[in-house]
Amino acid sequence: GPDQSVQPNPAPVSPAAPDQKPTVTFDDVPEGSYCCAAVSWAAGEGITTGVTDTLFAPNRPCTRAQLTVMLYRAAGSPSVDGLTCPFTDVAPGDYCYDAVRWAAGSGIVRGTTETTFSPNATVTRAQAAALLHRMQGAPEPDGASGFADVPEGAYYAKAVAWAEQAGVVRGKTDTRFAPGDACTRGQIVMYLYRLMAEQ
Repeated sequence: GPDQSVQPNPAPVSPAAPDQKPTVTFDDVPEGSYCCAAVSWAAGEGITTGVTDTLFAPNRPCTRAQLTVMLYRAAGSPSVDGLTCPFTDVAPGDYCYDAVRWAAGSGIVRGTTETTFSPNATVTRAQAAALLHRMQGAPEPDGASGFADVPEGAYYAKAVAWAEQAGVVRGKTDTRFAPGDACTRGQIVMYLYRLMAEQ
């Protein structure tokens, strides 16, 4: 399908330098939580917001729209002048409209069909790895990932190998990646944090 091919890729996104922006905290992301530093960094950088002013909902599944908006903001919210939205289910005025135009125009996201984006569908671990990989210009991994549940020819195989080698995404176990499992908001922010702030 359209989501499974790699098109020309955008320039890699430079890591964001850690700075002295105020710490952002949420009641449901306590100090010591696995994603506490990542959520605080992402909220402080304006990459993501909570579902309310005090709640982040780290365990809520992340949607395709939410991930695309995070990637767009992480890239510095580039201009989308001249870019069209090829999807009928994302319209002007939608919070993800500019992000989807940018990501589709940059070859980072594909539709779930030629004309639909499915903004409210949950992002899988395989999709998250593929989007982060494309956002970085689809670097060639150093061999395969070694996960038994990542077939060599899968559209996400190189992305998973790269993400594992870069320390961005880890397996559920040493031999199992669980590509079809849903990604939560906390996990997605953690991946971005490892990619952009921890390097």
